[in-house]
Amino acid sequence: AWTHLGGIFLVAAVIAALCISSVVKIPLTASVAGIFRSEEEPAPVSSELEGRVATVDVRVGDTVTQGQVLGQVDNSRIETEIQTIQDQIRSEEENLSAIQAAMPNALNNLHLCIQRAEDALEKIKKMKRDYEKENKSISKSDFYKSQISRFDEQIEAAKDERTYSYNTLQEAEAQQKSSIEQAKTNIEALRSQVNRLKEQRDKKSSLLATIPGKVTYVVQPSQLLGPGQPFAVIQPTENLIIEAVIARENITQVKDNSDAFIRVSGCTYTDYGVLEGRVYAVLDRAGAQGAMTGGSAEQGSASSIKVARFEFDQDSFRRSGCELTAGMTGRGDVVYSTKSVLRVLL
Repeated sequence: AWTHLGGIFLVAAVIAALCISSVVKIPLTASVAGIFRSEEEPAPVSSELEGRVATVDVRVGDTVTQGQVLGQVDNSRIETEIQTIQDQIRSEEENLSAIQAAMPNALNNLHLCIQRAEDALEKIKKMKRDYEKENKSISKSDFYKSQISRFDEQIEAAKDERTYSYNTLQEAEAQQKSSIEQAKTNIEALRSQVNRLKEQRDKKSSLLATIPGKVTYVVQPSQLLGPGQPFAVIQPTENLIIEAVIARENITQVKDNSDAFIRVSGCTYTDYGVLEGRVYAVLDRAGAQGAMTGGSAEQGSASSIKVARFEFDQDSFRRSGCELTAGMTGRGDVVYSTKSVLRVLL
């Protein structure tokens, strides 16, 4: 009886196991290994000034925030340029003062010349009138006519002198006015240059982080920098993805939207668990380098080497206490399908 009963239980157990195994699914996975990187390009921080590095306030590996001061460039060259231009301003101001001081005397002298020309003209005209009045009796003679002709010539010469004096006065006034305006224009232009240089001195000598991230390069103190030369390079730490070369045998298995479970180097599995994400792109990558996975990728055509990109919730993993940064590596599994236990056993 016990044997009969035991057989019934055994059959029932087998049937139950078969039912459960046909329902319970196990994931089929492909192993991947890749490197963390940002979808954003590294951001160089360049100096807009030419000068020597005065201070460096960060080191390679430091995490910085946007707007953080990374260092200072010596602005002594700008100070020298400002001083030179200020000397030019003083020279222009002295020139302007000299023009304005000399102007009244010069104009007064020209007015005197005009007055003398007027007086000379009136004097000659009076002499002619007097001669005509006193010598009416010989008005028909050649001598009289020659004297009148000489008076007329002197009158025309006096008129020419007066006209020349007037023209000289007008030209002098216009020239002095132009010189004054030019000097004022030069002074304003030089002052504008000084103001721009002071803005550069006050703002551009400080080098600020343009994005948050990790410093991957920074210059040494006292290094000479030219305009546009990088002072530092910042690797973005936001919007990280994982990029990995897919092994040849797994190319057909890894698909978009596949779930992925990645163990992160530097964040021990026992302390932080795995990073959960998904494949959001599978791309052709001709000649992909093995450095992506820490090994050597086989060379092949563009279609024989593929790269998978994984996205994940960076903030949730950060809250666990491990800070993800570009350059870290990860290894894990991509779930490309599921099978029932029964099908696996069969």
